[in-house]
Amino acid sequence: MSAPTPEGPAAPPVSARIPKVLRAVDFLPMVVASLLWAWPTIFIRYIKQETHDGFTPDALNVYRYSAGAALALAVVGLSRPADLAAVLGRPLVPFLLALILATFQVVWVRAVYYLDAAYSVLVGRSSVVFALLLTYLVFADERRLIRSGRFLLSAGAALAAVVGISLLDPKFSLSGSAHKPIAGPTLALGTVILLISSLIWAAYAVSVRKLGRHLPAMATFAVTAAMTTLLLLPVGLLDGHMGFIGSAGCSWKVIGAVVFSGMLCVGATQVLYYVSLKRIGVAHTSLVSLATPFLTGAFSFLVLKERLTGWQWLLGTVLVASLGLMIYGSLQARPAAQGAEERAGPGGIELEET
Repeated sequence: MSAPTPEGPAAPPVSARIPKVLRAVDFLPMVVASLLWAWPTIFIRYIKQETHDGFTPDALNVYRYSAGAALALAVVGLSRPADLAAVLGRPLVPFLLALILATFQVVWVRAVYYLDAAYSVLVGRSSVVFALLLTYLVFADERRLIRSGRFLLSAGAALAAVVGISLLDPKFSLSGSAHKPIAGPTLALGTVILLISSLIWAAYAVSVRKLGRHLPAMATFAVTAAMTTLLLLPVGLLDGHMGFIGSAGCSWKVIGAVVFSGMLCVGATQVLYYVSLKRIGVAHTSLVSLATPFLTGAFSFLVLKERLTGWQWLLGTVLVASLGLMIYGSLQARPAAQGAEERAGPGGIELEET
């Protein structure tokens, strides 16, 4: 069933399985999330430029997640307080999700510190491969999808397009810049750390669907975000730069960018991500997210006047077309899969969640 939209005081039971028949509207939450997820890099780049790197990543994490959690908690608390009570009644679920998310955030920041930004984007896309592998092992209702020829073709084309976009970035480098050279051992260490962070993100995506399958999506993220903020706070305090937000070097424009990016790119986006995982599953959600790097480049072209090459625009078109083909194929293929499931009967392995 689709993600819950309760009208009454409490959310109805949520199915652990994705819908047997997908509709185009089911992909909308992740499409919007991908559009929003293209902006964090732009916001963070602006904050770094305006503060001359005075706002450190660990401190920024705390404030951005605080803003995202505040927005999600306020919306859920005012509109669906019973959903919030339902999630708080099972505190271990959001705590485990928060622990994975906070760990990812801390590990990912360290990896990006070591590596060139364009190279980080390239290696970071390995999270999609990890997500598909874990999903294949955990969810039987997505296993048939992942091994279908049409899905694999779309996924392969989309991944190849993302790799091409990253490699053709004029700023792509394995040695860093003249101001921040990257030695061989540092490159290897950063790559390993980034691969670990990608695996953690894939585990997070699978865990959201597995652990939170019977809980309302928005309330689950609201509580998870609040707990993530608390887990990130000690790291931010140890960093020693939490007080920068009140210093003379931090203007109101910067504070606005921090708060707005947290509300938009953490709060709103991850709520949509949770909804998408329930509606269309981990495999579809992960694949749609591949559009994010290209969208970031496109928005940077509009906002920061950073140019994409002609080849990057071409590969971006291939990427979007591949994702469109995947969505269209899913809308066509699911009814046939439904008939096969019904013929298999309740004893078929495909009806089981492993």
